[in-house]
Amino acid sequence: MAPKRRHRRTEMEPNRRMVSDEPIEGNQTDEFDGHRRLPISPFTIFFVVLFLLASSFAVYWGSRSTRKAPSHQLSVYERGIVKTDVCYKEILIENARVMFNRSVRHFPNPVLAYITPWNSRGYEVAKEFTSKFTHISPVWYELKSQGKKLFLDGRDNADKRLVNDLSKNGNVLVLPRVVLEAFPADLLLNRKQWSKACNIILKECREMEYDGIVLESWSRWARYGVLHDPEMRKMLLLGGNNEGGLVSHAHMIFLGMNLYGNDFVLSEGSGGAIIGRDYLSLLEKHRPALRWDEKSAEHFFIYSHENLQHAVFYPSLKSISMRLDEARAWGASLSLWEIGQGLDYFYELL
Repeated sequence: MAPKRRHRRTEMEPNRRMVSDEPIEGNQTDEFDGHRRLPISPFTIFFVVLFLLASSFAVYWGSRSTRKAPSHQLSVYERGIVKTDVCYKEILIENARVMFNRSVRHFPNPVLAYITPWNSRGYEVAKEFTSKFTHISPVWYELKSQGKKLFLDGRDNADKRLVNDLSKNGNVLVLPRVVLEAFPADLLLNRKQWSKACNIILKECREMEYDGIVLESWSRWARYGVLHDPEMRKMLLLGGNNEGGLVSHAHMIFLGMNLYGNDFVLSEGSGGAIIGRDYLSLLEKHRPALRWDEKSAEHFFIYSHENLQHAVFYPSLKSISMRLDEARAWGASLSLWEIGQGLDYFYELL
């Protein structure tokens, strides 16, 4: 007779049964630790996995709600960067961070934004921040005269796709700028010529489905002395009087605000315009200390190039914020030249 098999453990815990090494015969069910082994179905596995995933998401969202919101979801005011003591590093880091919700308007009055065909960034800004503007004016047209003939130049610049895109994005009105290059006396003193000019402009608006136009004349007509002629000046200004004072007329005024800067050569007293990308390049290269000028309410800095001292003035969050406050106080609107020249976080103030 063969000897009995020895088990590795001679003592078992009281609540455990000895498990035989012999195979189980017939349909006898396996037992371990006093429990039956039950078959696990695929549906059971599915619901267990689903429960674990749901629990994980609950833990994730619970912990996420206690975290500080990412910087791009905080406004420029909440981030504390609308101030006079600004550092160049701050501008380089923050200028492209814009709060997630770009559709909320903070400035209550109309905002007219110019865009130009030679600066494609303006087209992009107009699409990205459409809700911040009430009127967008592409710089496309000039009304010219050749002898007694009037004609509208600029159809080649017009972008019908842009007009359609802006109309879909919000309630903004698209009003191309038309510069009156024609001799002012021909238009103002000759009713027939003025009627022709109106018909030419209206025909273009209908064909291109514009909401209107921005008519510009002052810069050109000033050269002809129109503003110094009492009769012609009276024809151009709402009767030339100021009944009711400035405040009563403020709602008719668009406060002009530049989104470009100037780089002056101090020794020569000359300078040139710079736009956002140029400004950022100067900050990266020279790492200057920015100063606040109380008189102009603008930031500026000094740098040297080829033994010449330069002074750079460029808009900042603080300078723009102060101008918006002034416009609100008067009840005036805004006219921005031009949105392709500014930094992205400027538009968050509007």
